[in-house]
Amino acid sequence: IKNPTHKYSVINNVIDALVKHFSLSDLFSRFLKVLNKNRRFFFLEKIINNFFDLLLNEKGELLATLKLSHTISDSEKADIAKKLDDILKKKINITISVDPSLLVGSILQIGSTMIDTSAKTRLNNLLNK
Repeated sequence: IKNPTHKYSVINNVIDALVKHFSLSDLFSRFLKVLNKNRRFFFLEKIINNFFDLLLNEKGELLATLKLSHTISDSEKADIAKKLDDILKKKINITISVDPSLLVGSILQIGSTMIDTSAKTRLNNLLNK
């Protein structure tokens, strides 16, 4: 559907089939068709992510992603989440992943704020100077 070379009518038929199969609302169907008409389907993922960010913010929650260079225990994950909750005064829904290419350190992203303490980034910064 994201491919702009597909015909408008073909994509509308796909939208109709998806709406019927998943029992989606007429409003959502019309929204998807407007994106199709304006050839803006590539924005759909960003729109959905921003919508969920707004919902979480309304509930006083934030999404966070943490990339680490190594695995950590469940108790360490809970400690990190608790500390972020305390610092930001909001409930943090954190997703933790392991990226060995970081070498050492971590990358924390909360909304549009990113804190990168990885050795990989520091080495790249030194090489680019």
